[in-house]
This record gives sequence, structure tokens and C-alpha cells, in this order.
Amino acid sequence: MKTRTKVFIWTLSLIVLLPILIMGFRFYMWRRDYGQAEPLVQTVWPLARAMESFARERGRSPENLDEVVRYTPSQDFSRVRVFPHYFCTNGPRRFVLRVNARFAFVIDDHFTPAWRESPDVLDILPFPE
Repeated sequence: MKTRTKVFIWTLSLIVLLPILIMGFRFYMWRRDYGQAEPLVQTVWPLARAMESFARERGRSPENLDEVVRYTPSQDFSRVRVFPHYFCTNGPRRFVLRVNARFAFVIDDHFTPAWRESPDVLDILPFPE
């Protein structure tokens, strides 16, 4: 084969394979991040219920995780402590748990938990890092 033909075949192969490799890598990274966040659903949803009960009984939202743990000692919220989390006593968000660069959990002012995958939720300005 001529050199020009070899170069053409290699270039065409790279053009075809590179997007496939990039998509495969992105899917791998998404799966890794999702696998880290998904088990926390079993912790965040009960946490939202506990926060709502706390707020109904005490007339205010909890200010930190220790208050919720003392209020509901039967629940295990220890997995939350591993990740950056923020409590806010007023405003549209009462709790934010940042799992990784892609996923977060948010409990709103109605104590409804939600799973978030968007940069606007992950870059929460009112909360200190």
C-alpha cells in the first residue's frame, strides 16, 4: 500500500473511533457518579420526613444534622456526613447534599426531596464551601 492510502485509512479510523471512545468514557464517568449518588436516596428521603416532623413539632427548620439525629435517633443518617451538606433555616432550599461534581440532593422549603443533576443546583452561592 502506498503511504498516502495508509494515512487516509488511519485518519478515517481515528475519525470514526474517537467519538465512540469519548462517548464510552462519558458514560463510564456518568455511571460512576450515579453509582455513588443512587444509594443515598434511601437516606435522603427519610431525612426529609424527619426534617418535616422536626419543623412541625418545633416550629422551625433544623439548623444542622445533629439536631435531626437527636430528634430521630432510630434513623441512621451517618452516610450524609461523608459528603458536603448544608442546612438553611429559610429560603427555597432547606437542605442540600452535594454528592459529587454531577449529582446533588435538595430538600426544599416544603420538605420535598429531589435528585438534581444540573450545575445551577451544584453551584449554590448562598452556602459556604
